[in-house]
Amino acid sequence: MKKILLMALLLSSITYAQTTQYIKIGANQHKIEENTGTGIAIGWGVTKTTQNNLLLGVDFNLDYASDIEGKSFSAYSGDVKLGYAFFNQKLGVYAIGSAMQQSYVNTGYGFGYGGGVSYKLLDSLSIICEYKTYSMTNTASTYDYDSLGGYLQYNF
Repeated sequence: MKKILLMALLLSSITYAQTTQYIKIGANQHKIEENTGTGIAIGWGVTKTTQNNLLLGVDFNLDYASDIEGKSFSAYSGDVKLGYAFFNQKLGVYAIGSAMQQSYVNTGYGFGYGGGVSYKLLDSLSIICEYKTYSMTNTASTYDYDSLGGYLQYNF
């Protein structure tokens, strides 16, 4: 009975959630093993914030850097976000689960995790900071990849 009540509460919270679609653009600091570089990123996503301030989201990103130790880097990733909204839903703090495919010397695939903070400057404009770390695999090796990004987000 408790499980049914919990599911009903969760479903009713999501039903009455505020849904926000957005596009974002920003800059990332990339680290692949010991090699670092700066690049640009664009993304699109959807976030739901429930009446009890639970934050749920899905994000799709494209990253590009032209020079990491003389090599170019490109990647696309999908993120799932779960967190909480504070201060009248202006400040969001969330955990990230992510999957990525990247091209740097060889094509690599991997899963990662991280965290982020978003702040609504206006209803249609937010700033975001996110950190993600991945365990990547390609045909030649396994390696670590880290990303720290700052974004400007336009909310629809």
